[in-house]
Amino acid sequence: MNDTSADVSIQLSAISYQLSAISYQLSAISYQLSTISYQLSAISLWVRSDASFAQRGQTRPAWPFGQGQSLYHKADH
Repeated sequence: MNDTSADVSIQLSAISYQLSAISYQLSAISYQLSTISYQLSAISLWVRSDASFAQRGQTRPAWPFGQGQSLYHKADH
């Protein structure tokens, strides 16, 4: 292998490494977006439940995030 082909091989290896790093970062971003989507769905459900509970004269469930509670946990303790 001459110097030129060795240089090209090293450059291709570096590019491959960079693409792997980018792929990893995109996977992390995808996971974060999935988490945000889940949280927005939960917020939407919680907000929409207000009208439903009000129609039945009941109290809306406690806000679940950061409390270790499910979405339907009643804060009655």
